[in-house]
Amino acid sequence: QQMEGALRDGLERSALVEAARIAQELATPEFALAGLPSETQTPEDSESDRQTIYAHPLSSTPEIDGRRDDWVPNINFGSTSGEEYQYWAGVKDRNLYLFINVIDEPNQIFWNPQKEIGGDRVLLHLGARDRFLVFSTSAANSIVRPRYTFPEGFRPLPLSQNVELRSLGYFRDRDAQDGFSLELQVPLDLVGETFGLAIIDVDADPNEEDGFRRTRTEDLLPNFWKSADDFLFSKRQRIPRFLHQPADLHDLATNRFGRPDRRLRFVDYNGWVSFDGGQPATIADIISGEPPIDGTTFPELVVGWVLRRGDSSYRNMEDPPGHIADEALREALEGQESVAWYRRETNSSATLAAAAPIYATDGTGIQGAVILEQGSEYLTLADAELVRFMGLTLLISLVIVVFLASYSARLAGRIRRLAGAAETVLSPEGEIAFDMPGRKTHDEIGGLARSFNTVLESLHGYTDYLRTLKRTLVHELRTPLSKIFTSLENLEHEPASDLQLRYLKRLRRGTEHLENILNRMAEANQVERTIEDEPK
Repeated sequence: QQMEGALRDGLERSALVEAARIAQELATPEFALAGLPSETQTPEDSESDRQTIYAHPLSSTPEIDGRRDDWVPNINFGSTSGEEYQYWAGVKDRNLYLFINVIDEPNQIFWNPQKEIGGDRVLLHLGARDRFLVFSTSAANSIVRPRYTFPEGFRPLPLSQNVELRSLGYFRDRDAQDGFSLELQVPLDLVGETFGLAIIDVDADPNEEDGFRRTRTEDLLPNFWKSADDFLFSKRQRIPRFLHQPADLHDLATNRFGRPDRRLRFVDYNGWVSFDGGQPATIADIISGEPPIDGTTFPELVVGWVLRRGDSSYRNMEDPPGHIADEALREALEGQESVAWYRRETNSSATLAAAAPIYATDGTGIQGAVILEQGSEYLTLADAELVRFMGLTLLISLVIVVFLASYSARLAGRIRRLAGAAETVLSPEGEIAFDMPGRKTHDEIGGLARSFNTVLESLHGYTDYLRTLKRTLVHELRTPLSKIFTSLENLEHEPASDLQLRYLKRLRRGTEHLENILNRMAEANQVERTIEDEPK
């Protein structure tokens, strides 16, 4: 941690020096001519809360068809005015593109030249010419050419006069919704540094003289024109500022300051981006040499959790897109150099942002700031190695877990088979099965199975001995028993006393009983042999 802190301090100092050098070079007429915003914030702007219309750069030219599905990138931020209107602005090839959604209840009123009814329409103020341009249509789902008009009464000039042929619009009904969408294209050289947008909502009203009611402009878009006087240009400074990223500025700044391992942004005094180029190096660049991709790998999540640097999320730098919202970086707009660290996708990829103010050449104030972003080569390399190590460790751990799980399952299966064989070792006929499973393997379970098998073989031999014992015993006892009977019969024919006769009777009863036992044993042996000889 101490080494990382020292590295961060050194990187912050070098980045601030480079940002200040670039800011000093920007305060020249060359960059002002290329489109760098040169105006400074005044107390009048601050008090009136002047609005800004910001157009995002588009990577492809949209087709003017009343749909926004071909806007690339798909700008996820639409400026709103209340709940009824929302617009998106983009710039491509020196043209301004606007997409406007309007919720209109109960329905859209179309332009009717015979009754001189303007209908629902969109009004633009073009700062470069200080004129109004009106978009209206006499039918839904149609292409229109705008006309120049005057604000008094909001009435367009006749169709044959002052048509702006370089501009184009398309009105489209909103599917399954009340209202309409308008996609339009206007050349940038008509827009200038200020740009106003208003929507005139005309609804049927039998109480009005011409049968129609017009919604006042100040009720529609209070963020753009504060009152009817503002709309009529009695207070022109409140017309919204128009900002975008000029192509000439992009080419000049890229040639002068562009480097493949850093990102550079110029912002105006209010934090809106006028130039954005480059990309700071990330862990993906260091490891594979390929551009960064969306998403986060599991090793990066683990490394981020281990490091826990506490850096802000890189996604929170702009809010809305195109506007610097981070308070640490906005300190440069107040004349104070500042730095901030961000985590890019995860804590494991640290990105440094250094901001330096751009001072106006005439000393009137601060006209903006330079924001320089770069990845930490040393920190990124260390983190990349840590991610590699963590990934390898997780992979090895996963292999070990899988191996142990499969080995445990196989071991448990062998034990279950051995237990099942032990439970069925004695058949219902009294036979002993001493063929235990797994006895041929050379491990502890195989040794246990062989031990069981040895015991069962001994038990089987003992059982066989007991079975042959009674046959042998019958055979061996009959011969001496016959001799006893013969001797007893001889003694009974000899003279004897009463006491001797009593003992002889006892001896005969005993030998007869023993003969009966031997006869039953012989019969039992005969039955067993008969059963054994029966076919299975």
